[in-house]
Formats: sequence, C-alpha cells, structure tokens
Amino acid sequence: MAKIEVKDIVSWNDLINGYSQLGTPKSSSLVMKLFKLMRKENTFPDAHTFPRFFSAASIFMDPFCGQQAHPLAIKTTCCSDVFVNSSLLNTYCKCGLICDVCKLFDRMPERNSISWATMISGYAMHRFAGYALEVFRMMTWLEKEDVNEFMVTSVLSGVTLPEFIDIGKQIHCLAVKNGLLSVGNAVVTLYAKCGSLAYALQMFELLSEKNSITWSVMITGYALCSDGEKALKMFSDMHFSGMRPSEFTLVGLFNACSDVGATVEGK
Repeated sequence: MAKIEVKDIVSWNDLINGYSQLGTPKSSSLVMKLFKLMRKENTFPDAHTFPRFFSAASIFMDPFCGQQAHPLAIKTTCCSDVFVNSSLLNTYCKCGLICDVCKLFDRMPERNSISWATMISGYAMHRFAGYALEVFRMMTWLEKEDVNEFMVTSVLSGVTLPEFIDIGKQIHCLAVKNGLLSVGNAVVTLYAKCGSLAYALQMFELLSEKNSITWSVMITGYALCSDGEKALKMFSDMHFSGMRPSEFTLVGLFNACSDVGATVEGK
C-alpha cells in the first residue's frame, strides 16, 4: 500500500468508510490494513471506525482480529456504543465463537434491533435452535423491543432449516401483528426452504409483488420435495408473469425436469 498522509481521525474514518462500503474481500483487506496503519500513526479509532473494522473481519471470518481489537474498543470507551458492540457481535457469530457471543451480549449496556437479530440468526446459523428461540422470546416478551422490517427479514434469513420452523412461524405471526406486510417474500422463502410448501404457497398467492427469488424458491422447493409437476407449473406461471428466471431458478427447474423425466422440457 502506498504511503498515505492522513491528519486526524475524521480523515482516517472517511478513508476506511470508503473502502468498507465496497464490501468486497479486497476492500475489506484494505480496511484492516488501514486500521493497523492508523494505530501505528498513534491515532485512536472511535465509534465510527470499529464497526467498519469488525465488518471487514467478519467477511474474512477472522476471529483473531476481532478479539485483538475488542480490548482497544474497551480502552477507548467505544464498547458503550451499541453499533460497535453489534458489529463485534456479528463478527463473533460468523466465526462461531458462541461463548464470546454470549459474554458480549450479556455485557452490552444497550441493545438494538441489529443486536437482537444478529444474536438470533447467529444461534440459528450454528444450529442452536433452543438458544435462538430463547433469545427471540426474551426480545419480544421481556425487552419489548420494537419489531421492524430489518429485524424480521434478518432473523427469517437465519432460520431457514426444518428444525427452526417453529421459530419462523412465531416470527411470521409477529410480523403480521406489527403490520409488516413487506416481509412477505422472506416468509415465503422460510416456508419453502423448510419444506412447508402448503404454507409457502398460501403466502405466495397473497403477495402483491413477487420477485425472482420468491419464484425460484418455490420452484426449487417443489423440486426438492420430488413434486416436479408443480415445479414446472410454477415455472410456466413465472414465465407468463414476465419475470425473467435466474441461474438459481434454472437449477431448480432442471431438478424438477429430472424428477418427472421431462428431458424435452429440460432441453
């Protein structure tokens, strides 16, 4: 990396934020290098710096970087910031450091929708269904956390396995109760991936706007359940709706064709 002359923390943050927003492995690597370079220049990171650094560490699933920077966040009193804690929580979750996740979450002086969603989807990611459900109940019953679209879609994306269907149903009910109709596509994806295609179809038909992912999930869901005819019918409906299929759609379609022996349609 070329020599960079940066005067203060604001300049460092502008530079780090610019690379962080790209969200690629290469840009994330540069974020981590800039963070270390900043420390060599005796500039202390602040509450704007740490979330970018932890986000970069989570892309590489590098727990060591997160664990190294955590004491520095405490030293600079940034660990009182909910966004700093939530970003570190996400890094620990992605790296599978469940013990560190629990300790950090318990010590957080403040939690927001990102913290709760990260905690629930993190447990689900590592197949701790009981813990995920416990945190969900704590969030809704004890903390009375406001439920929003980001929280619901984040949690639903993390519980798309058959063993988490009960959690998914409760979150679906919570979304309906709070009038979050915009999460319908995420709900369809949940039920389809969990194999509950009757629920998925019911929600699918209620959607006023369907995207390519929703159609693809339904087609793949039917194919995985060895119901090739319904998958082909769904693809036909998708075609007539004017929605273009993606690569993911075509994979599901080919599986459906092989299931019913429709080699001509597959070609």
